[in-house]
Amino acid sequence: MIHPTPPSGRTSSRGFTLLEVLGALALCVLLASVTATAVVHSGGSVRRAIRLQDQALRLRALHAQARLHPAGLADAAAPSPASPWRVAMEERLVPAPPPPKSVALRPGRPASPPPPRRWTVLTLHDSTATLRPVQLEILEPAP
Repeated sequence: MIHPTPPSGRTSSRGFTLLEVLGALALCVLLASVTATAVVHSGGSVRRAIRLQDQALRLRALHAQARLHPAGLADAAAPSPASPWRVAMEERLVPAPPPPKSVALRPGRPASPPPPRRWTVLTLHDSTATLRPVQLEILEPAP
């Protein structure tokens, strides 16, 4: 059987096959889904980075306040409706370590135990619960 050929002598092969079009569409869908998830997660990462930066700045401010004005720590721990941070303050008395053996004691006088050391523990909580609480431990704050 003889097949008719077009007048130019070439066979008709214009366009793409259905399989090629479906493959290209599948590739586009795959790339779009990967890009969409990356964009969604990047927004959360940016918000988390901003919260971490705020938390670090707040900790630095609390530490400076403890060094310069220890009586003001109670004010820093007071809840503020405008602040997204909640500060919990706790004081602990810890026994001081014994003096080193090399320290010579006066003969006839018993050694008195050293006074306990006072630790102030500030815990910084994030009200949005995106970050873990952070503790700042301060040993006997003094001006």
